[in-house]
Amino acid sequence: MTEDFRELVFRWLGLFVGIWGGVLLAAVGAFYSPFRIGGVLLPLSVVIVVAGMILLVRFTYDATGHKWLSLLPGIVWLALTVMVSSRRTEGDLLLAQSNWVAPAYLFAGSITLGVMGYRLFLPPRPAKPPAPDVSPEH
Repeated sequence: MTEDFRELVFRWLGLFVGIWGGVLLAAVGAFYSPFRIGGVLLPLSVVIVVAGMILLVRFTYDATGHKWLSLLPGIVWLALTVMVSSRRTEGDLLLAQSNWVAPAYLFAGSITLGVMGYRLFLPPRPAKPPAPDVSPEH
């Protein structure tokens, strides 16, 4: 196996893992949106989606080296989350709209994806020029 082929395989595997991470993030976040302890609704899914989105986009960018491909896990997450937030013909609703965590989960994940995309495509800052030598002359 040549080095180029091995690198290509690792890039595709990284993309595959990132996309599956987006699927798992959507499933876990949707199931944890009604999470309660002692009757108190906790925003655990919001924390999970923000941390998970940051990690997935960074991982996929590191694995593939492509800015557009690194956004695919977030796009998969968004598509699946929108799908589970609407009622099916059978009446099933996975992402409950009756609590405040579900809209916060969708908003926080979307904003995090947008911020990560913005940071990826933001041009790098120019290097700082060296500080002038201010040593006293004798």
